[in-house]
Amino acid sequence: LLESSGEKQEAEKVLTEYANNTKNPANPNAHVYLYEFMTRNEASDEMLINTLRPLYAMTPSHKLMLNFSKLLHSADSEDDQKLALQVLFDLLEFSGWKKDLKAWSYLAKQLKRTFRHDRSAWVLEAWLPRKSWWPSYHFTKFHAKKDWQECAELAMKKALVAGTLQGPDCVYYTWVSVSGRRRHKAAMNRMDKFIKKHNCENIPDPVLVPSEP
Repeated sequence: LLESSGEKQEAEKVLTEYANNTKNPANPNAHVYLYEFMTRNEASDEMLINTLRPLYAMTPSHKLMLNFSKLLHSADSEDDQKLALQVLFDLLEFSGWKKDLKAWSYLAKQLKRTFRHDRSAWVLEAWLPRKSWWPSYHFTKFHAKKDWQECAELAMKKALVAGTLQGPDCVYYTWVSVSGRRRHKAAMNRMDKFIKKHNCENIPDPVLVPSEP
């Protein structure tokens, strides 16, 4: 009512209080309402990022996390760019996102950018805690076959991610590479070239320095 009557400052005040007052019960929708208001009123990217941070902390599987990651990805801060990658890794841990083309496309794009900007340590930091279980959760031969049958584009994006994280010999990547070469030879050749040069298997594990007593 406030917004429709032109009282935008008062509307923003009410929504901000609703979202951020610690006396109120935690409610993800409060941050969604504030974000939607900010978007309608052409708020800056920085304001949108700050509006979505609490939502990420509360509900990392929320559909707005794709928007959040995209905003972070374009931010000037390296910390924000690093968080953009982490947001996508967190999102893809939820079963409802396992076959989402846009989420895998975003992750593939960000992995390529991160490696090309010599920030492979960011990828390794996100990957190591998932290395023991993501292959069976996302990247089996069964997944590759099913994904290819249902959506070849999804399989191609996942193959790039799988190869980047596990190396060019991983099951998912090799299956899609063989299956897709006839129809997508040029794309597969580009992917091969990138993955052979940029993958987590080529990055030395970080050396843990013991803290001083």
